[in-house]
Amino acid sequence: MNPDRSASLSAPAPTDQAPTSESPSSTGNLFADILGSADFGLFVFDPPTNQIVYSNPQAMEIAALVDPTDGGEQFIRMCLEREAPRCAGPLRPAPFRIGTRFIGYTLSATGSLHWIICKDVTERQRLEAIAEAMELANNIAQIFSTVRHEVGNPINAAKTALSVLLRSLDRLPPETVRDYLQRSLAELSRVEDLLRSLKSFSMHEELQLERVDLSELIRKFVGFTLGGFDQRGVTLNYLPAPEPVLAMIDPRALQQVLLNVTVNAADATDGRPEPRVTIEVTRRDWLAVIRVTDNGCGIPKEALGYLFKPFFTSKAGGTGLGLVIVKKMLAKMGGTIEVETAEGAGTTVSITLPALEAA
Repeated sequence: MNPDRSASLSAPAPTDQAPTSESPSSTGNLFADILGSADFGLFVFDPPTNQIVYSNPQAMEIAALVDPTDGGEQFIRMCLEREAPRCAGPLRPAPFRIGTRFIGYTLSATGSLHWIICKDVTERQRLEAIAEAMELANNIAQIFSTVRHEVGNPINAAKTALSVLLRSLDRLPPETVRDYLQRSLAELSRVEDLLRSLKSFSMHEELQLERVDLSELIRKFVGFTLGGFDQRGVTLNYLPAPEPVLAMIDPRALQQVLLNVTVNAADATDGRPEPRVTIEVTRRDWLAVIRVTDNGCGIPKEALGYLFKPFFTSKAGGTGLGLVIVKKMLAKMGGTIEVETAEGAGTTVSITLPALEAA
């Protein structure tokens, strides 16, 4: 970029009259007035020459975090290097760090010009990190209760089998010894699977997307969490799709989403006769759909509009952050979440993700 060729690093040259007003604005350009007072930064540049044709004061403040002397050139170069400038539509990559600040930006195109809208999101990142930590802490009791139950059972079974084998080793035929050993190994393999699943329950900002069969992932998730539901007296049903349902997701993030949604569903069944939670996986056109349905108390109409608002909760001891984080994680995977409910008749949470075709 060549500063000498830049038309303006503040506002376009004033005109005699504001473009959308019948009376002159204070600077002669109403658009520049509006953008100059916006709470976001804006760079407009010409792609063939990379010449900056407009920047507002907020953009210059952000660019100064990189280099206060070059008029925003290095900042724009950083954005373009992070994301290939495919400007057929807006790109909203993850915020990036400059020193102690986090900067979010969107790259898009209008006509022959490219735009970068940017904003300092440091405070938002800080609050989200706190929210995620609080929600993870809120789930730890559920996770460890499940681990204690699910790991304890196979270890006790293996210990019993090996104890019997040790006491009677001299008297048992080889076939029986082999049977005891195989049963013990099978129980230890269950522990391995559970510990492998436990690694999945971690919160992370940068998701690692991979091609996953949702039916198989949820089958493993149900196996991991079933013990916790049994302890609460809640039946957990799983209805897999008849064929693989593939999607590009972060398995750990989706399991965290499912944990939050299914625990909420189980909580809603407290005090209900024959409490039940059902997970179903289907494919609908180009979408993979996961439905979590409970036969609980339902959600009051007046609460529906606040479900995804931070710190709104109807549960004693709840943080009101779980569904906020769920929605954020799904958005990073191109997914959505919807809630249908009827008071006294239960709730269905529908998670949709872009589906992939089978290879």
